[in-house]
Parts: sequence; C-alpha cells; structure tokens
Amino acid sequence: MVRQRRPMTAWGNSTRIAGSFYPNGAGAINNAANQRGGFTVTYSATGVYTVVLDAPIKYCIGIFPALQLAADADAKIRCVSRAVSAAGILTFVLHCVKSSDGVTGVAPAADAQTIISFDIDAVILGSK
Repeated sequence: MVRQRRPMTAWGNSTRIAGSFYPNGAGAINNAANQRGGFTVTYSATGVYTVVLDAPIKYCIGIFPALQLAADADAKIRCVSRAVSAAGILTFVLHCVKSSDGVTGVAPAADAQTIISFDIDAVILGSK
C-alpha cells in the first residue's frame, strides 16, 4: 500500500517552512551557513540542537527532521520538543541519537556532506 501525504490545502491556510544547517561536531553552529535562513540554531549538548524561527507563526502542525551523513553511521535524528511562545515564535529541539539504542547522543562530524534539515507544517499569523 502506498501512503501519500495530504496536500497542504487540507490543513487550510498552512505553509511549509524548510531549513537546513551544518552540524559542527561538538561545537557552535555557524548560523551564517544556514540554508533558507529565517532561523538560528544553538548546539546545546552532544547531538542536541535548539532551533528558533525568526518569524512568528500561529501554530505548528508538525516538524519533520532529516539527517544526511557523509558516511554510513549508527545515527538518526528526531524532534523531542516544541513550543510556540505567546508572540508566535516557534522553538524546537532536535536530538541526534544512535539508531541502535535511540537514546545515546551522537555529535555528527563537521563535514560539508553532513546536513541536518527540517520541514515544518505551520499556520502563519494572519491566516484564518
């Protein structure tokens, strides 16, 4: 059975927000290199990244992270928390963990081919 994602119009006035950044091993993120802009990333702990959108939203429908590695590794990424402030600013936390246990944090190597990306389905402010 093939499953297809509903078109965004099924959610009303929603939009897709996408971005990607390059992890820097166990160090600070160079936010100037972020792809598609409009957000900042902070390296919080081993494999833990806090992402804050610059523009306000009304609410978040879902966050879908992806991890691209330069070499095969025992790693996956997941969104572990999200919150929208009263001002509409979305903050979410991505956690890169070992695929084998789903718990142990992994700091992806600083490499031009290692990218963490995300797609967000959100309803923006001013929409009905």
